[in-house]
Amino acid sequence: MTWLVTANPAEDIPVVSSRRKKKEAEEIPVILTRLMPVDALQIRGQHNASNALAALALCRGIGLPLAPLLHALRDYKGEPHRVETVATVAGVDYVDDSKGTNVGATVAALTGLG
Repeated sequence: MTWLVTANPAEDIPVVSSRRKKKEAEEIPVILTRLMPVDALQIRGQHNASNALAALALCRGIGLPLAPLLHALRDYKGEPHRVETVATVAGVDYVDDSKGTNVGATVAALTGLG
């Protein structure tokens, strides 16, 4: 099972960014906190899970409480015409993705369908 998680420093030491060469990157011990399983989202695809985490980060950055945000993510059904399941007939899902108007969006949608 895949989870949406937060990563916080394991120690009470603030993480300060510094300019280092990539080969000198420092490992920072973190504590992962499970927020919710990705399967609890009604929207499919890794890109949507990434978007959900980005939205959470922005909202938490301005001080919004976590619980209502997680409930909203769980209840969010996506935008109309964007990887929207319209019917299942004889075990075949029919999906409306008429808003997938560029190659990148279409590839992300198809990848998300599994």
